[in-house]
Amino acid sequence: MKYYIVQEIGYEYNDEVYNPANDYAGKPVKVFKDENSAEQHALELSINNLRRLNIGEFGYGKSDIFKRNGKPLDNLITKIYGNVEEDSFDDLKVQKDVSDEDLKSLIPYLRNPLYEVVECED
Repeated sequence: MKYYIVQEIGYEYNDEVYNPANDYAGKPVKVFKDENSAEQHALELSINNLRRLNIGEFGYGKSDIFKRNGKPLDNLITKIYGNVEEDSFDDLKVQKDVSDEDLKSLIPYLRNPLYEVVECED
């Protein structure tokens, strides 16, 4: 039987930016029998954590934090975090009136995802 484990990805600070920890495979959060349910739970956890995290701590600029640049992503970042200069990512917190759908749209662009789903078999 297959199981799907939602796990929190661990990061460490290496005096430059946050990177996935080499010795930390991830913290299991919840196990599901259905992959879609696991993916939905990982998404909900990611959205909730994006609301509380200062994502600016994950790098020194957009290229450290996000996979791509460009006008559509810039517009989404402005909608979620307000006006942000290219290299002033010190304090990036989600604005109060941002929807879950906007945060869901941002998640695929993150260089450092917060949660992942891992398939396992017994």
